[in-house]
Amino acid sequence: MNIRTTLTRATLTAGLAAAAALGMVATATASTSAANIGYGRSTAGDQVWCVQHSLNYFVTHSWVNRYPRPPYEPSQFSEDSQWGPKTEAMVKWFQDLWETTNVDGIVGPMTGDVLVSVGDQYYNAHQQGYCYWRIPTTS
Repeated sequence: MNIRTTLTRATLTAGLAAAAALGMVATATASTSAANIGYGRSTAGDQVWCVQHSLNYFVTHSWVNRYPRPPYEPSQFSEDSQWGPKTEAMVKWFQDLWETTNVDGIVGPMTGDVLVSVGDQYYNAHQQGYCYWRIPTTS
């Protein structure tokens, strides 16, 4: 891991901690019963759209002009509800950025916890959002 990546992660972590302390970050959770999402698991439909939308939301609202850049900008990454190489690459980038778990391209509970916390709260809101029951989390 290079110094730029280390500094970026430290800055992001400190910023989110400060935002959480000020009540600016939602503590979203989703479903502990939702299936994992990715190759060999759920690869189409609502679950995949929720992952794609949450990733795009994070990049456009929280990660503007920051590094490392995602492999695809939102204009290149469609929310088409189909799991493919671009979605997998975006998930791996997100996992590496957050050090949530192994960088495996699968959205399981560990990745899901972070994804629903930093994604669009309109869709990820506790028990009311469209994606609440579709993204796996640990709690």
